[in-house]
Amino acid sequence: MVAVFETDTYWQYHNDLLPAVQGTRVYFKQVTKDKATTKRIVGPIPREMRGDTITIYPTIMWDAGNAYEKKTFSLKFIVK
Repeated sequence: MVAVFETDTYWQYHNDLLPAVQGTRVYFKQVTKDKATTKRIVGPIPREMRGDTITIYPTIMWDAGNAYEKKTFSLKFIVK
């Protein structure tokens, strides 16, 4: 399994527009037959975003050779 993360939250650092979450692929580690885990760090988040809501859209892809399935989720976080 693999996940790709997208967001609609960006912030400006100098002349660069930075996303709240990195969009590169993350691979899952199989823990048991029915459970796999992965980890993606969100940020850094500037102090000016306190109280804002960040939405992250992970797309999970299950690969079975020639067949695969993918599903996109929506996760919301309030910056404290």
